[in-house]
Amino acid sequence: MKTTILESIYQNTRADFPLTQIIEASITEEIHNILKQQYSALPQKDLEELRNLLFQVSDISEKKGFVLGFRYAVALLNENKS
Repeated sequence: MKTTILESIYQNTRADFPLTQIIEASITEEIHNILKQQYSALPQKDLEELRNLLFQVSDISEKKGFVLGFRYAVALLNENKS
């Protein structure tokens, strides 16, 4: 899949953003809580695969949210110029 300019900005600035570690810790906790509360009866291998899938979905959502938020901010700035 082709990486857009905004996705590149996201990747390059993500580690430097001060709240990144806090947000990632919160997401990790939420995923572990979901797994513990709803899927603890799964075999360990299946649980690990589900955990990995949830983290992948979380990463995709975070990146898409960044891109959408960036575009929204630009649209608001452009609207205010009119």
